Amino acid sequence: MEYLVFVPFVLVLGLMLAKVVRHGGVKAAMFGAAVGSSVGEVPLSGGPRLVSQTLKVHVLDGADKQVGVEIAARGPFGFSMVPVALSRSEARHLADLLLTATGDRRSA
Repeated sequence: MEYLVFVPFVLVLGLMLAKVVRHGGVKAAMFGAAVGSSVGEVPLSGGPRLVSQTLKVHVLDGADKQVGVEIAARGPFGFSMVPVALSRSEARHLADLLLTATGDRRSA
């Protein structure tokens, strides 16, 4: 009867491991597609001094080439990564919003 406590834990761990193996790595599993290439990264400022934050842009492999945006934070006690997979139209819309916010393009 005691082993029933571990069954859900082992099941969830097995599903996570299968996703990592199927996509070819932890980062690819988090994006839901393999990372084809990295376009670049931008160091982010404004956070605590002990934490370094970076925004990275990737091209994701797949039938419809998606854009992956990764926000990574590294500190003395850990690491955090937030993956966001965007379609091509969502990536263009984000780029337009950023250009509008910086004053380089007027909103339509």
